[in-house]
Amino acid sequence: MASSFDGDPSGLVHRDTYQELTTDGSIETTVAFGVFNKNSFTAALGVAEFGAAAMSDITAFGKRAATGNIIRRKGGSYFSASIFDKTGTSNYKGRLASYTPALVEGGDEIAYAFHRLSSEQFVPDVDVQDNVGVGRIIDLMSQKMENMKLSVARDWNFSLLGNASQPDADVLGPSSQNTSLNKAIGVTNLTVGGISQAASTDGVTYWQPQRKEIASLGGGGEFDRPLLLRRGTKKVMNDAMALAEQQNSYLGVASQGAEQYFDRLFYADAGRRGNTDVLGSKKDYDAAGIRHLMFNGNPMVWDTSVAVPNGATASTESVTWIHLPSYGICFHEQEGFTLDDWEPPRNHDQFRTFVAQFRVRYSPIFLQMRPHALVYNLPANTD
Repeated sequence: MASSFDGDPSGLVHRDTYQELTTDGSIETTVAFGVFNKNSFTAALGVAEFGAAAMSDITAFGKRAATGNIIRRKGGSYFSASIFDKTGTSNYKGRLASYTPALVEGGDEIAYAFHRLSSEQFVPDVDVQDNVGVGRIIDLMSQKMENMKLSVARDWNFSLLGNASQPDADVLGPSSQNTSLNKAIGVTNLTVGGISQAASTDGVTYWQPQRKEIASLGGGGEFDRPLLLRRGTKKVMNDAMALAEQQNSYLGVASQGAEQYFDRLFYADAGRRGNTDVLGSKKDYDAAGIRHLMFNGNPMVWDTSVAVPNGATASTESVTWIHLPSYGICFHEQEGFTLDDWEPPRNHDQFRTFVAQFRVRYSPIFLQMRPHALVYNLPANTD
């Protein structure tokens, strides 16, 4: 599978600077910066949480201030919150009106377990002994530390998206709890956060995303717009926005082929108007260097590692529209991006190796489900 995770993430520590940055949480900061800049999806989440300035400069990222827009921190064994499937009724009262309390039962409670993603590296002590002084060929410890950070950045992003290359797919991690993006906002009703998406109250499916299958795009000629794609996406987004408290707070996450379809749509619109920027862009995304398209007032990004939504036809294209106020990532307050630097071998160890470990304990969380939207089963793009 082609993957945007091949190569070096920007902003990670390299061998020539490793020794200078092993104190004061510098490695944790640089890894977090690399993780959030790993692809356009996580970069967009970083902009929503930390701002464009922090996402475009590692020094500013080190001084970042959390807003709580995306990231939450909590201790204990899980993250939980109340869910309401209906609300009470407000009334205007006259001077001597009576007051009757309205009894509205709570809807349900979401609960998300934390997942621990861990990467370890070992260096035999004899390799360290033989790799010092003028005869040293390469700094083995720094190289292995770099490899470990690359692994964490790649696998964390795979896990959020639900890519098949994620570690322990469907056994441990978000995929096993249906909180990876392709499962939580999928075609098939699953249990997310302890609540079945098939549950309904008063005939309203309050824990399902809005879904729209678009099997035919329409259009054909160079300036002939794929109108069915536009109409179907507009419809499902408007349905979702009608259920959202903040309407222009969406992020579209598209497969590569779906992004190319929308680019074809925008090209046709721009060509008809003689304007190459007919639908504009999002300024903070531009400042952070995030390539995106705008649709219905909201940005769309793409990545080759976006997985086919659960229950959709294999090898088709899709766009998931995330309502950002209803989505987040909860990091355990005692183990965010945590590094245990190189520990020397102990006398009772069976194998005499230096050991380093990097861990992050987290969970993707969905605070509401109905405001999210999914466009799926778009024909495979053959461009």
